[in-house]
Amino acid sequence: MRKDIKIVKVSTSKKLSWPQFCVLCLKESTKEDFELFSGSGRVPYCDNCYTRVKRLSNWKDNLFGISLIIGVLGAIGGIIVTIVEKGWLELLRVQNWLLIGGAGLIFMGIAYTIMWLLLLPFRLIFRSKLAKLGVKILKSKKPGVTILKFFNPEYAEIFRKANEIAILT
Repeated sequence: MRKDIKIVKVSTSKKLSWPQFCVLCLKESTKEDFELFSGSGRVPYCDNCYTRVKRLSNWKDNLFGISLIIGVLGAIGGIIVTIVEKGWLELLRVQNWLLIGGAGLIFMGIAYTIMWLLLLPFRLIFRSKLAKLGVKILKSKKPGVTILKFFNPEYAEIFRKANEIAILT
């Protein structure tokens, strides 16, 4: 039997049992977080991995928040330019609001991309301090089936045995 299989297919109606080991490093779990879908239970982590996962999650949230603020400021700048150049009545036109909203989204995307690239060296330097979720949901073509992809293939095997799931390829 292959030990490197990271994919587990489960029925969405089945109550899942999470073995009490960290989903990333297999140490004894002390925290649970990140419920994947309704009724699935919470994913177990040790203190160290939980801190690393939360740190990456908070970092991404902050990056998104900053880019959102920049996008809103870009849209406000578009409103000001419209008022100064054409007057208040131009704000009554739908196409101007679409342009202003589009400009805000473009500013947001550009800001996010630039910050993501500028912070790449820091992410590489501090990658031991950051961690992705130990498990994520993949899209399934079959209704009623959820596909879980585990970061650690050993945990996937333990999870499969705890929930009595056969290996499906």
